[in-house]
Amino acid sequence: MKSYKDYQVDDLVQNKHFRKWVLGDSQSDDRFWELWLKEYPDKKPLVQQATEMIKAFQCDLGYSEPEADRQAIEQIMQQIQETSTGSWWKRGVWQVAASTLLLMALGWWLYQKIPVSTQLAHPVEKASFKEVFTNYHVTPQLITLGDGSEVSLEPNSTLRIDKEFGFEYREVYLEGEAEFSVQRNVNSPFLVYTGGLVTKVLGTKFRINTETDDQSISVSVSSGKVTVYKDELTPVTKLSEELILTPNQQAIFLRAEHKIVKTLVETPIPIDQHAVESFIYRETPMHVVLKDLERVYGVTMLYDEQLLKKCNLTATLSTEPLYDKLALICETIHADYQVVDGQIVINAGHCD
Repeated sequence: MKSYKDYQVDDLVQNKHFRKWVLGDSQSDDRFWELWLKEYPDKKPLVQQATEMIKAFQCDLGYSEPEADRQAIEQIMQQIQETSTGSWWKRGVWQVAASTLLLMALGWWLYQKIPVSTQLAHPVEKASFKEVFTNYHVTPQLITLGDGSEVSLEPNSTLRIDKEFGFEYREVYLEGEAEFSVQRNVNSPFLVYTGGLVTKVLGTKFRINTETDDQSISVSVSSGKVTVYKDELTPVTKLSEELILTPNQQAIFLRAEHKIVKTLVETPIPIDQHAVESFIYRETPMHVVLKDLERVYGVTMLYDEQLLKKCNLTATLSTEPLYDKLALICETIHADYQVVDGQIVINAGHCD
């Protein structure tokens, strides 16, 4: 994701939050762009140019294709610069003519690019949203929904709530990143739509990030169970296409390949509230050690018990991350491990 300090005119025009700020559609207490300008005063001319473009077309597009957008805008500007024989931004006749040509060209390009619906998982009309929350601030925004569920909306993110939310359905639409703490309701699943991926829960805590890069969406679980599946716009989703996640697991939806990969979170955390802070082992059988780790982290360990039956561990494992614990264990028993389908597989290993 591009840093704000490197923003150019095309980046500002494409940024939906900047467009809303220019058009006066942002929240009344929003000061993000004002603070940004104070921090980067050299960006003021770029902001002025982008503002003129946005106001000329009143554009508030709900899509993002950064590379294609950037190339198109650069091509338009290059053509106009050539036409204006180098006097593009100078005051006078060429500036007016070139500006008019740029706006006409950009307007036609935007008209061609505007999709029938925004890039939410479902083509939902704006009128079907009961509430829309957009966080322009530099800190997370806590939102309490009608059913008591809470959403911690990260900066530069938008949450749209279906107008029927809280009755027969609980559906929201996310762009960006947020952590959800959902009130349990077995009769009404909680659904989060994120650009081609649907996350379904009854009641649990999880995080969704659609801004890790332009190629993927990640869903990670803190507690309970979460089901994710591709939004194929079909009335019924086959059970075989659903992926169930448990604590410390995450799903990554690869947009280009249109497939979901199950793995583990970057830093698994203990989920057993009664687990001791340290494990002290004295010639402890290896299968006991691995069972302890399974219980504390909620992660399945796959290994050949026959190969490890003579392996014991003498060590103290405390606050180091799970992967560091596994590295120490594998070094002791001459093995290695890998994460496969949200599980830890310990390969080979032997003890004399």
